Amino acid sequence: MLKPPLPELDPIVRESCLHLLSYFKIDGKPADQVATEGQIAIFAAIVFRFHKFVEIICLTQYGKTLFTALAAIIVAAVQGIVVCIVAPTAEKAKLTMRYFIEHIGDHEIFYKQLEKNTKLERLRQEENKQRIILRNGGGIFALSVDQKNSKKSIEAAMGQGAKIVIPDEAGLIEDDTEATIFRMITGKTGDDKLYCKIGNPFYSAPPLTHFFNDWNNDLYHKIYINDELALKEGRANPEELAIARTKPLYNILFACEFPPEDVIDKQGYYLLVTSNQLKFGDARGEVMKLIQRERDIKARMVAIGEESKRKGITFDEIDKLSKEKVELRKELGSMPPTKLGADIARGKDFNVYVVRKGLFAYVAGKNQSADTMVNVNEIEALIKDLDIDPGQVNIDDTGVGGGVVDRLREIGYSVNGVAFGGSAVENERFANKKAELFWDLGLWIKDGGLLDQAGEWTQITWMKYKQQSGEKKIIFEPKEKLKERTRKSPDHADSLALTFNEGSFIGFV
Repeated sequence: MLKPPLPELDPIVRESCLHLLSYFKIDGKPADQVATEGQIAIFAAIVFRFHKFVEIICLTQYGKTLFTALAAIIVAAVQGIVVCIVAPTAEKAKLTMRYFIEHIGDHEIFYKQLEKNTKLERLRQEENKQRIILRNGGGIFALSVDQKNSKKSIEAAMGQGAKIVIPDEAGLIEDDTEATIFRMITGKTGDDKLYCKIGNPFYSAPPLTHFFNDWNNDLYHKIYINDELALKEGRANPEELAIARTKPLYNILFACEFPPEDVIDKQGYYLLVTSNQLKFGDARGEVMKLIQRERDIKARMVAIGEESKRKGITFDEIDKLSKEKVELRKELGSMPPTKLGADIARGKDFNVYVVRKGLFAYVAGKNQSADTMVNVNEIEALIKDLDIDPGQVNIDDTGVGGGVVDRLREIGYSVNGVAFGGSAVENERFANKKAELFWDLGLWIKDGGLLDQAGEWTQITWMKYKQQSGEKKIIFEPKEKLKERTRKSPDHADSLALTFNEGSFIGFV
C-alpha cells in the first residue's frame, strides 16, 4: 500500500492557515494553538485548493471531521463558495453539520454572513439541518447517501453550484454512488473546485473499489495520517492504541492499511482467520492435564484441612500447612475455567459439544440424534466427568436447543442458553451476540489457541465479517448465506464460539 509522507506546507501557507485557525476555539483554546501538522494539512487542502483532486486517509478520532468543518466555514463565509459534504449515513452527515454550526459562531466574521434574523442558538437546536446558505452566496450542504431521496438531494446540491465536494467516510460509499457524487464537479470551471475524498481504507474489492483505486491514481494529491504519525504529534495515546489493537479493524481504523485482496470478498466481508493461523495438537490431553491438576489441588486442600485437625500438631506445622493452602488456592484461582459449548442441530446437521480450557479446545462428542434427552444426557455426562461448573455451559437455545436448556435447568443444572441473534455485551461494537463471540474466537486463534486434530476446524476459516456502513458495528455473514456457499453447517465453529460466552454476573460490586 502507498504510504506517502505528510506533505510539507509552504511556510507562508502554513502561517496563513494558523492565522485563519486563530479565529476558532477548540475546547476553549484558539485552534491554531492546538492544531497538529496533519490537521493543518487537511485544513490547507480544502481552503487553498492547490490540488483539485485530493484523497485523505486518516486514522479514526483524529479530528478530521472537525477540521473539515472549520475549513468549510472559511470557504463558505469568507470565500463565498458552496461546499457539499456527502457521507454514507445521516448521522455522519449530521456530525459535520454540527461542527459547522457550532464553530460558525466563533467569530463575527463568520456569523454575520448568516441570513438576516437567523439566531445562532436556534440554528444549533435544528438537529436535522442539512443546508445553510449564507448572505454572500456561500454555504454548506450535508447529505447522506443512505436516505431514500439521496439522489434528489445530490441533484439539488448540483443546482446550487457546489464547487467543493467532500465525500466523508468515502471508503464506505459504493462505487456507483460515488460516480454520481463525482458528477457534481464535472463541468465546473475555474480554480475554485475541489473533489476531496476522506476516510479509512475499508475495502479494495467490488462494489467498493473507488477509494483504493484513486489512492493509487497519480492525479490525486494524497494526505496520509496513521497511528505512527498521530503518536508523534501527540494526537494518540500509546496506552489507548495498545488497547485498540485488540479491537475490531485496528489495521484499517488506526494503522490505515487496505486489507489484502485475498481476505476480502466482493460483498466486502473479511476472513476472520486464515487456514495457516489454525494450530493443532493434543488439545484434549492438555485439557485433561489441567483438569487433573485442579483435582489434585482440591484433594490436597481437603487433606490439609484434615491434617490441621490432627491432635498434637504444632503451631509451626499449622503455619506451614496454612501457607501451602494459600498457595494452592492462588494456583487454583489462576487456572482457566473448563467451558462447554453445545450447538444443537436442526434437521440433518450434527449436535456438537466442544470443551475449551484456556488455550486448548477439543470436540468432546457429536451425534445426529433429534431426541432432546440424548443431548441432555450427553451434556450432563460431560458436566460430571469433567467437573464443569454448569454456569460455564453454553448452549445454542434457538429452536431445538431451547428444549435442551429447559430440561437441564429442570434437573438442577443452571446452564446458559445463548441466542446468536441476541444483543452483544459490547453492543456499541458488535451487531449481535454471534459477532461478539466469533470475534473473541478469532482473537483466541491468533493468540495461539490449540485445537485437536479430530474436529472439523476448517469451518472457522469459513467465517466472514464486515462493518455495517450505518452503525459501524461488526456483523458476520448470515448463517443461511454461509450454508449456501459451503453446503454445510458450521456446527464445530459454532460450538467453539459458544465457549466464549460469559454467563450473567450475579453478586455485588
